[in-house]
Amino acid sequence: MQYLIPGQNTKLENPIITLRVEGCLGVKWLCLVFDEQQQIIHGQCSGINQSNEVTWLVQPFELADHVNKVKFIAYSDQSLASTVGQLTVLYTDTLADQPLFEVKAELVNRSESLLIVSELYRHQDKWKVRSVCQGFNEGIAQLEKQYNIALGQTAENAHQRTQKAAQPVVSKQPFTAAEQHTNPILNTITEDDLLITLSWENQLNPHDPINNVLDFGPVNDMRIGAFYELRNGQRGLVQSYGEARGSYYGVPYIQAISNEDQRIQQLQLNTQYWHKSYRVLVYCFILEGLSQWNKLGASIDFNNLDKININSYRCDQPLCAVAMIERVEQQYKLTPLVEFFDSLVAMDQAYGWQLPWYSQQENPE
Repeated sequence: MQYLIPGQNTKLENPIITLRVEGCLGVKWLCLVFDEQQQIIHGQCSGINQSNEVTWLVQPFELADHVNKVKFIAYSDQSLASTVGQLTVLYTDTLADQPLFEVKAELVNRSESLLIVSELYRHQDKWKVRSVCQGFNEGIAQLEKQYNIALGQTAENAHQRTQKAAQPVVSKQPFTAAEQHTNPILNTITEDDLLITLSWENQLNPHDPINNVLDFGPVNDMRIGAFYELRNGQRGLVQSYGEARGSYYGVPYIQAISNEDQRIQQLQLNTQYWHKSYRVLVYCFILEGLSQWNKLGASIDFNNLDKININSYRCDQPLCAVAMIERVEQQYKLTPLVEFFDSLVAMDQAYGWQLPWYSQQENPE
């Protein structure tokens, strides 16, 4: 790992980096994005995502052409030195999970309440990292004066956004199989990712005679997955079983998450790259056991905005195509399906994905 002293810069060649800050007790952090005229760019910037209050995920080569510089700033209501002894910014290669650079700002004998610790900047179509460590005694007010802009509200919103709780939403009536193909719903894409969660009751009625006659065992494992198609025509699938788990920061910008202990199966869609998507077919399947779908109490929840219940008396087909998500500018159109299949190949053929299957009897696993 390379240690950068104030004023030192180095070339950045990694496509995705994680920037993590240390020294946060009583300290707030702010990321400012500048254009070529050194004017601050307001609003969300594609290619920069603050995943929590101490970590940014940055894809420099995904930034728009007019983005010229990104500054990472620490500030406090009082002098930073009265709160922490030093501030550290760590740059890590996200894909290789390897440390790259460290910028450390010693605060001993310093009186500033705001410090530009480090920055990324574009130079001749290449990106570089610089250790800055430039301080401002008057904090946000002095920074506002330098750039002739009101930053106080921007800085506070940036800090609050990383700590806010999930906003309450008005739940809609769940879709059922009888409503399939008839209720497409448009939802606006926000800064929050689209999180798709599979849940089920995992209970069978032990007194139901058919369970005893057909020797149905309790279903204790289900999984979620999706066929995806990008705007450039690239197609594939991700699912919370096997090796095709997808990628959140790279293609296809969908990650399958499985927590078997808590019985949580999810798909997380990175909406910063929604402009690269075309359509997503969400499906779920029974991994162990087999039973009538209506006895599982299975449902798919879309960010607590829309919920699709899977109610069917079918017991011969373990896969269910739940819904189609299509990109409509900055919105996504959700169309309930609730169709059942005995293999992924059959589901592919029904919706025209044309994936290169190795076997015509391909199963989810």
